[in-house]
This record gives sequence, structure tokens and C-alpha cells, in this order.
Amino acid sequence: MVDIPMRSSAPVTRQTVLSINERKVEGAKTTRTITSINHTSSQAVSNASTPVSKPLPPLVHMVQKGQKTPLENSGKLTSIKACLGWNVKNPACDVDVSAFLLGSSGKVIGDSWFVFYGQTESPDHSTVFHADGGADREIISVDFTRLDPSVARIVFVLTINEAFEKNLNFGMLEDAYIRIMDPAGTELVSFKMDEYYTNVTSMMIGELYLHNGAWKFNAIGNGVAKDLCAVCTAFRLFKQRIRFWRKFVMLTFETVNELTLKVTCTGSDVLFTKAGAFIAGENAGGKNYKFEKVLLGPQNNIGQALLGQLARRVTGENLPLMKVTLNGDSVTYYANYGQHVVVYHLEQGETISVESENILAFSQDCDYSVRFIGVGVLSQKGLATSTLIARGKDAYVAVLCDGNPIVLSNVMSQDTISVDPDAVVCWVGNGHCDPQVTADISWKTFIGQTSGESYQFEWHGNCPVTVIIQPSERKGGISVSMD
Repeated sequence: MVDIPMRSSAPVTRQTVLSINERKVEGAKTTRTITSINHTSSQAVSNASTPVSKPLPPLVHMVQKGQKTPLENSGKLTSIKACLGWNVKNPACDVDVSAFLLGSSGKVIGDSWFVFYGQTESPDHSTVFHADGGADREIISVDFTRLDPSVARIVFVLTINEAFEKNLNFGMLEDAYIRIMDPAGTELVSFKMDEYYTNVTSMMIGELYLHNGAWKFNAIGNGVAKDLCAVCTAFRLFKQRIRFWRKFVMLTFETVNELTLKVTCTGSDVLFTKAGAFIAGENAGGKNYKFEKVLLGPQNNIGQALLGQLARRVTGENLPLMKVTLNGDSVTYYANYGQHVVVYHLEQGETISVESENILAFSQDCDYSVRFIGVGVLSQKGLATSTLIARGKDAYVAVLCDGNPIVLSNVMSQDTISVDPDAVVCWVGNGHCDPQVTADISWKTFIGQTSGESYQFEWHGNCPVTVIIQPSERKGGISVSMD
């Protein structure tokens, strides 16, 4: 058996999009990471996929494993924040935080009383998951004034995603901690793990529990060789429910060997691709995905779809789309004539403007439309462009480039960006962020003595934007000369 390694990486985001400048093979990017495409053309693993180490925050009131500490020493506590953090020795370790709301029996009080990245809020709105923890990795906040009175314990659990499939364990982690903060941001208690066993894949790091009407913290620090689904089962959560949650969070885009889009689906979902872009797929059992031509457009509303189809025909942005329905766990692959693929993971409300010919695929969490703009890609269709806006957390867009792209961004620098419209693939920002067109036309232009760069797109510092360009210019554009 010949094992040919496939260089793959996760999507880029706003935070990682600049990494596009640094590597040939990588996952999707964001506005912050996409520019990395310019740099590492030979790296097998992208920098964006490697978790950045975080320094430990000050842990003031540390306790030892097994120690129980009252939280309400002076007055009734109304709310807390459980702040959790860790670092990894193996970049493949993807750690998730969960909170189980238990009754006095030690079991969840209902099928929905489990808070994690796939279900970010408890039914009573008391317990909320926050992905961005600032100095911490993730935060789960608890409002005791809203908490259902039948909840007697809240257990915080760390799990490694796909630990068994990827042969990962807690021996590959370090600096794992939990700290409980009061509403003013003052630490009440903290616990740092000092035991990292190779036979552990899930860790009950700590819990809040009621004792004589007052809340206390227990530093548990006990691990088990179970995945998240098995932990849920131990707390009497149904596996069917876990699979239901997973379908919302387990659609991912990534690139393979720079030229191929890999879509991994756990559960069921829908995506849209350029017609005929499918090249391969695999799944257990019979084929569980199907393709159908999109006659009008990806919009669910028939009226919007008709208007969208008309707009695409009028503007020339008539992208032939294919709807891919994924009915179960599967991996599918897409490509287009050996063009390079860049995957971008849009943040909520973030907008990407892209030429239709450069769209390979997008998830159903993106709103697709064609709009008229004041400039447009002049080399192509004139005054229109295709727009995708993120309306959900799984808003992925895969774009095509002729060659390895380069990313320019003024989000942090506030610099002026100038590009050749014939080389523009797309631009990303909060809102449309359309460029201005600057022309360099003189009498020499009209006698055929032109530089070949008579006009450019410009974004100024007051317009934060990330622009992806390709090392290849389209044929077309505005030609101003005199024979």
C-alpha cells in the first residue's frame, strides 16, 4: 500500500486570512488570517491550524484537586463566569468545553440541559456558552437568578474532539484550568490541573453545586476514556440528541493539496457548488448524498429566486449552480480545472464580494445575491458582482484562483490598497466595502502609449477590507486608445 500524504488545512477566518500568504496548503481563512497565503509555499501544515499558546492568567485563589470552596461568603451571588483555558502540545488536539445542568439525582434534568458549542444556551437562558474568552479560551456564564430551581449541580467538562479517531489524549495538553469570576470580574476560586494521563480523553474539571442553599465549587479533575457522546450518555442524555446537535456544527470546508475542496459532513446539511465541480466522495454504506441543478437560485423564497435569476442574467453573473444534499456522514471533494482553492470562514454578518466565475462552493449559511455597485470588476462584467453574507456559524465560501493567491489587508494598518481589477478575486469586510476606481489617463493613452495600468481599484484606510488577488490577469478590461 502506497501512502501519499495529502496536505490539508482548515478554512481561514478574519483572524487567520493573512496566513494564506505563507503557505501553499491550508484550511479556510478569515479576514485576520487570509493574507498568510503569501508566505509559506512549502509548509505541509498551516500556521492557522496550529493553536496559538496563551499565557496563564493570574490564578489568585487556587485550590487543590478535591477541595470544596464556598462562593457566597458575603451576600447572595447572582451570577458567575466559569472561565476555562488550556494549551496543547499536539496541534491536532481540538478541545471543547461543555456544561451539564444536573438535578439532585446527578442526572440532567431534561434532554436540552446541556450547553456547548452546538447548543449555546440552556432552556431557561441562565447558562450560556461563549466561544471567545479573551484571556481565556472559552467561557460559560451562569445567571443564578434565571436558573431553574431543579438544577442542583453544574458540571464543566473538557473533551478532545475526535480523540479516538485521531489517537489523541490529555497527555498532549498542558496548562488546563478553570477559574470562577464574580460579576465584577474578581476571581472567587481557581483550579489548575497537574495530572495529564494518556488514557484520558474527557475531563470533568470542576463543578458548581448547591449546599444548604448556597453555591460551592468542587475541583474535580477526574478524567475518563470517553468521547463527548459517551459522557452525555453517562449523564442520561440520548445519543440521538447528540447526533441532532452535531449536524449543526459538523459541516467543514478545507483545501487538500491546494487544488481541491474537501467538505466533511457529520449529520445532514446542504451546500451549493459550481455545476459539475464534484470529483469524488466517500461514506459508510450506500451513497448518502445527491446532486441537483439549481434552476433559479439558492434562495428559499421563490420570488427572491426569480429576481436573483433575472439579475444574474442581466449582469452576466449567471453562475451555474449545483445543490448538494448531504444525508448523513460523508466526505466529498470538488475542483475546477486545476485552479487553486481558498476557503474562507465568514464571521456573522461578514460579507464577501466575488466574481461569479471565481466561486467554487458555499454553505447554506451564506446568503447569495447579485448586486449592482458603483464600480464592479471592470475587466469582467462591468457594474455588478456576486455577494455572499454570513447568516450562520457555518458560513463557508470556497473561491478559485489562477495560481497561489496573495492577500492584502488594511484592517489593522489602515493603509491604502491598490490592485489591478483584472487580478482581483474577491474582497471581504463588514458590509460591501466597495473600492473606488482611479484612472491614470493622459494624452499618451489615446495614441497607444499606455503603461497597461490605466486604472486600479483602491481602498483607503477608512474602509477596512481584505482583498484576495491572483498572480494572473483576466483578459478584458477597459481599453482606451486611438488607432
